[in-house]
Parts: sequence; structure tokens; C-alpha cells
Amino acid sequence: AIAQGQADGAFRSDRSPIELALAIWSGVHGAVSLIQAKFHGEKTMNGVRITPEVMVGSTLAFLLDGITTRS
Repeated sequence: AIAQGQADGAFRSDRSPIELALAIWSGVHGAVSLIQAKFHGEKTMNGVRITPEVMVGSTLAFLLDGITTRS
């Protein structure tokens, strides 16, 4: 899917599909690990309440920003 996204011009092509896949996998794995460890709930960072939705949303946003092409 990543190689196809690169061929379609949606994903950056200056890195291999394997590198992008590992970055995505690592980021998602980290977010899921924090959720499973209950690193959320009453905790806040700079006044923002940490919830599973915030963790997953921010992880996906930054991952997608990092793998998509720049216009």
C-alpha cells in the first residue's frame, strides 16, 4: 500500500516503503503501548487532558504529515 501511495504521488518517495512502514508501525505501536499501560485519564500535558483519542489522533496526524508529499 505504501509503494502504491508512492507511485501515485501521495507519499514521499525519498525513503523506501520499508522505512515508511517501520515509522508508521513504530508510532502506532508506541501509542497503543501507552494506552495499554493506562498512560491516560487524569494525566495532562500543558493543560491538555491525555486520552486514548488524543494519543491516536496526534500520532496519526504526525505520521501522515511525515509520509505525505509536500506541495
